[in-house]
Amino acid sequence: MSVLSGTPTWLKVILLVCAAGLMLAFPLPLPEQIGTTDFRPYWSASYLLGRGQDFSDPALIDATERTLTGWDRDYTMSAWFAPTGNLVLLPFTLLPFRQAAYDWLLVNIAVIFFSAVILWRGSQQRAWVALAACFAFSMTLLSLIYGQVNTLVVLGLALYLHFSERRGETAAGMSVALVTIKPHLVILALPLLLLDAVRRRQW
Repeated sequence: MSVLSGTPTWLKVILLVCAAGLMLAFPLPLPEQIGTTDFRPYWSASYLLGRGQDFSDPALIDATERTLTGWDRDYTMSAWFAPTGNLVLLPFTLLPFRQAAYDWLLVNIAVIFFSAVILWRGSQQRAWVALAACFAFSMTLLSLIYGQVNTLVVLGLALYLHFSERRGETAAGMSVALVTIKPHLVILALPLLLLDAVRRRQW
């Protein structure tokens, strides 16, 4: 039996918020490359957007990566995502790159956890099966290690399915905005979602 099985929901939420606050206030020491590799160009592009500069200019991206993120290779890393991704990452540009990368790692873990839970169709007592399968998947671990943003696409799909089943058409439609962050990952799924919405007249 779980230790928190008889705990009120509001207390669980408070405990979760306190735990998250402690992890943010006292970050765990991690190897330098954990959560930073692919996050670097995403953060740099969003940083430029937040300061009214051209976030698609390779020269500006290169300068930002080298001066603010510690990038020293002989090539520039490019941000392969749509501008909607820049908007999502804007709050992280208020932080130094290393702190932002650490916080993004925590957010990514929470996003994957939440997506797995709301996609699970079995009993809540067996939700651990979904979590185990999700976090044991090698591509999930790589996304966390590299600081990817494709987890937001998974979250968008999960929310769309969740709200569609509950006839929350507006919320479902808004969830598709997350899917468009990396539309090349959902080149088959996204058109199917839109065609299904048209078929059901969910304008």
